[in-house]
Amino acid sequence: VSFRQLISPDDPIYLPTILRALPRHVDDAGLRQRLGKALDGWKAANGIPSPLAPLSLGKFATGSETARLYLNGGVFHSDPELSEIWDACGPDNQQFIEYQFRQYEGRIREVFIELKKVIDEGRAAGVLMDDPLNLEGGHRRTRATGNAGQS
Repeated sequence: VSFRQLISPDDPIYLPTILRALPRHVDDAGLRQRLGKALDGWKAANGIPSPLAPLSLGKFATGSETARLYLNGGVFHSDPELSEIWDACGPDNQQFIEYQFRQYEGRIREVFIELKKVIDEGRAAGVLMDDPLNLEGGHRRTRATGNAGQS
């Protein structure tokens, strides 16, 4: 699993999808709460990092759009339109975009680390379930087989 896969909405292992689905398989309220905070961290990282960002980055001011431009236009050149935008930015703006991307990457890394900790702790405590919990009332108690949450 690559960083690029986890932040790409078109990928089946998109991080927010995992963060939204996993709590229904964790039979521990504290761990579910930590997953909710991790999702909040994801949302914050994908927002606009500062009031000045839109002035210099325009439509690429959000964390997710900066990452899309940097990865798909600059690093991998997998998107011709983004590559053209990247090339037109010039070296100073490219360096600024890379800096903004590194800031985004650091905030997202914290979310990854928390997700891994919750999965490891859930496995150790035996609270990861194969079947989703019924969080409205009673729940199914099928313990995870060891494959749930593997990355």
